[in-house]
Amino acid sequence: MDKKIMIALLAVVIVAGVGVAAFIMMGGGSSEKQIDYGGELKVYGNANEDSVIDAADIAYINAVIKGDKKETTFSDANHDGKVDDKDVAYVQDLIDYKTGTKVYYIDGAEKLAEVTLPIKTVVVLSNSPQLMVNAVGVKYPDVLAYTKKDSIVFKNFEGAKVISDGLDDFESVTSNGVPDAVIVGTNTTCSDGTKALYDAAGVDIIHIAGLDGKESSSSALTLGFICGHVEQSQKYSKWCHDMLDEIEKKVATIPMDKRHTALIWFGGQACAGKGGSSGGPYTEALEFAGGISVADWENYRVLNADNNTWLLNYHNEYMVRIYTMGYAVDDAARQAVYNKYGAMIDQTDAYKAGKFCVIDFTLPQILRIAYIAEYLYPDVFGAGYGDKWHQQLLDIEGIDYKANGQFLWTKEKMA
Repeated sequence: MDKKIMIALLAVVIVAGVGVAAFIMMGGGSSEKQIDYGGELKVYGNANEDSVIDAADIAYINAVIKGDKKETTFSDANHDGKVDDKDVAYVQDLIDYKTGTKVYYIDGAEKLAEVTLPIKTVVVLSNSPQLMVNAVGVKYPDVLAYTKKDSIVFKNFEGAKVISDGLDDFESVTSNGVPDAVIVGTNTTCSDGTKALYDAAGVDIIHIAGLDGKESSSSALTLGFICGHVEQSQKYSKWCHDMLDEIEKKVATIPMDKRHTALIWFGGQACAGKGGSSGGPYTEALEFAGGISVADWENYRVLNADNNTWLLNYHNEYMVRIYTMGYAVDDAARQAVYNKYGAMIDQTDAYKAGKFCVIDFTLPQILRIAYIAEYLYPDVFGAGYGDKWHQQLLDIEGIDYKANGQFLWTKEKMA
């Protein structure tokens, strides 16, 4: 069944997906069986447009040259405007991860980009790109510097330098050595002057979509290929797709007249609207989890202690707060966050009914969806649903941590 998954952390992305998480398929005219890891590897040379670059792509390109197969977007491996024997040789260079080979790819902002192999050392800016880099298995010492420290989830980065969060600060970014690439979110930019400094130093800037649904799977596969961490990126991509597929199927069993109204509140006291680059992605995450947003504004509206009376005009059943706490904080700190933001909305229907929760922003957006779904529909998803998928991700990443209710804070936990 075709579907559209519209979930974003750093950008709103619409991608046509498939309804089955992992299945065996015939790849590109090859007799070898290929596994679909959930996303599309958006690298030129992935001629049969599956999850890997391998001999099946060489077979597919040969079939295109003979006229037996239709040319695809990524058949032109060397991006010279035609499909010929040079592309066959180019794909082999990609498979061999040959030094000096240019990789042409579609980045997280859906733009054509290129890097030169190998990409071994990186600097990562901001939480969501760090989560992606961590998920595909890039670690210190290959990570030279990063910006958001967490002794648990980013333990694999320990030893790298913690720097300021700014692509325009070339001196800070390169303060622990000049990396092969800087990995940032889709909306992160720098001035033309700073870009010239990166170009002169031979530093590629890689824009990735955050951990945000099927497009996140594609970003993970692409980043994993670029950085030489293919196997780990495939594990993450499959996990991502499997979870979304299960959530979608469970939500589909809930009649529309049984679905709950809600608002989602994030960042600097922003209540997410029905669209826009900042608030829209949060509303889409809420709706993917089965919630019905009552927002009738674009992007977001400010909600704080001095300006929240407007919220009383909306009679949503649930209120979800997304707030950064981190893996290392204790229960007392989480309780303090719940009390602080609960006090700001204590006159709303949702709060009075005990239907207010706080979900940790430190989690990737895709995982927050599982926790939102669990909170809105416990009878459908069951207690611990978010933790179940969270633990799978922690195990994939090799993080020694037990997910056991820390990331979904509710009124019941305050008792």
